[in-house]
Amino acid sequence: MMFPRLTADQINMAIYYAIPATFVASKLNNFWIKGITIAGISGAFLTFQSSKPRTVGTMMVSVIAFLVPLKATQLLLSPSSASTPTPTQQLQSYSTERINKTLEHIRGTFIGSQILSFIDTTCEFAWLLVPFTPVEIPTFKNTTIKIIESLISFAIKTIIAPILHSKMLELATQNKENSTVVLSLLFSVSILTGTAAIDMFKAVTLTLSFGRWEVLDFNRYPFLSTSLGELWSKRYNLLISRFLHNTVFVPMRRFGYSPSNSSLATFSVSGLLHVFVAYHTFQKNLINTFLFFGLHGVWVTVEHFTAFRQRVPALLRTLVTALFFSATFPLYGGLFIDAMPEWLTNNPVPIAEWSRPIVDYLLPKIVNRS
Repeated sequence: MMFPRLTADQINMAIYYAIPATFVASKLNNFWIKGITIAGISGAFLTFQSSKPRTVGTMMVSVIAFLVPLKATQLLLSPSSASTPTPTQQLQSYSTERINKTLEHIRGTFIGSQILSFIDTTCEFAWLLVPFTPVEIPTFKNTTIKIIESLISFAIKTIIAPILHSKMLELATQNKENSTVVLSLLFSVSILTGTAAIDMFKAVTLTLSFGRWEVLDFNRYPFLSTSLGELWSKRYNLLISRFLHNTVFVPMRRFGYSPSNSSLATFSVSGLLHVFVAYHTFQKNLINTFLFFGLHGVWVTVEHFTAFRQRVPALLRTLVTALFFSATFPLYGGLFIDAMPEWLTNNPVPIAEWSRPIVDYLLPKIVNRS
């Protein structure tokens, strides 16, 4: 008997069932119940049926479909230690004294503690969509600098993104065979400019929380990375990096594995995630995709064992990192270049009304629309 597969539109609804199922299984604390729960959630999400290839929507849904079972597995088999604060405990630590006392009172009752525990489980999953992060030093000066930086970044990205998109569409349509290198460079830049909404969300969050909370950046100037380890852990795709660190690296360290083995395992899982994404979004280059992340995991291990960061000058490290990334980029980034111009036409970049005069002025100077 064949069970119906989830469609992309049903993934969000399925999360609403995965959360209470994970919570109940964690409270029952029975190995077999946990195993059945993990198998059920994995079976439902990992077999979802994608319908719109070569779209950002399908790419994002496939990411969620892979990470939800991974989070459920981590929560059931390797929950955070008592020394690691839960989301509601973080809320207590970074909130006003009144909220702190209220939550502490609720936590003191059985029903209240269970409600907060369920909220913690919900937040663990919701963090994938809304990655709120507490601010360690919520001073007025730091908050003001972060808000200004986010607003400036939002403005620049909003202006540049549609221009880059139009230029890539021009090259991919008119002269793709001779423009692969330029397209790769422009696409890399477009990844950095495609996160304007996150910048605005961060500025709003900082303002409304009076600097106590912010939204995790998607990237933090990755072109300044002085090592591949720094690129993946501190500067690029920080949501996935933080998520995999908490769900793979930390549990493996807790089970006694070395940092290097835990790092390789994390990169392997990242490779599987991107293979899953490539399968649903592009239906090709699955081996190359896994090889890309495997090579990067090996290189990060080499950096660790050779004391790369301590022995090599910063400028030379930056150059070596950029060269290594550029040399391996076609293994995974080539998926997007090969999918052009269809990828670009399927995922248009709108022009914001406030930026239209600037964009309309710059476009004719950069893009040949003849």
